Amino acid sequence: MFKRQTNKNVSKFLLISAQDIQWSRQQVLALLSQVSVMLISIVIFTTLLLSLGERRLQEDWAAKRYSELQTVGTLASDKVNFLQFRTQAFSKAELMNQYLSNPSELQKEKLLKNWDGLLTHIPELLGLSLFDPQGNPRLKTTNAFDNVALPTVVVNHDKTMGGNDIYSSQIQFVSINGKLIPYVYQLAWIENPDQSIRGYLVTYNSISEVLQTIKPAFFNHHSPLLLFGSQGMLYAGASQEQPLKKSPQP
Repeated sequence: MFKRQTNKNVSKFLLISAQDIQWSRQQVLALLSQVSVMLISIVIFTTLLLSLGERRLQEDWAAKRYSELQTVGTLASDKVNFLQFRTQAFSKAELMNQYLSNPSELQKEKLLKNWDGLLTHIPELLGLSLFDPQGNPRLKTTNAFDNVALPTVVVNHDKTMGGNDIYSSQIQFVSINGKLIPYVYQLAWIENPDQSIRGYLVTYNSISEVLQTIKPAFFNHHSPLLLFGSQGMLYAGASQEQPLKKSPQP
């Protein structure tokens, strides 16, 4: 009887064990399936978050850089306006008035000495020239701009400009000490009280030096700052220490 009961218990145990093994396989397969789906979902969700985060960072970076470019553009515009104001101030200086009233050698030396001091203390100022009412050169600090002619609007005595007006040229290039330098020149009318012309003062300003004065507005002071014309011509910035590997195409 004991043996029969033992055999019955063993058979029952084997039956339960077999059922347990079959059930575990199903559970394992189901669990593996759920884990796989969960892992795939995690990967997709993580990738989506990273993509959204990277896009947000790119948008923030682009917004900051665009804001910096706007700041640089505003600073450049303000600098040009200041150059115009400075040219006007030079044309109305007392030494200039004294020379035009009494063009003696002594007054000439005083004026040229004053101009030399300006060139020493103003990095972007490349030179100054004084022209007579007919557009002929009278005084100059350098021969580098001898080929620069006064614009037609000045030579023809166009009455639409004069007084406190300042004429600004397009960007041009001049060779100084074997180096090609981009510059603009500005012209101020010097008039008598009756608005007749006494002469014209021309200042020549380095575009490269102007860019250097506004470059600290960049988040990275070592980043190259390039100036292109409306036709895509590179005017300034090619000789910087860290030039771009590939310049933007117009």
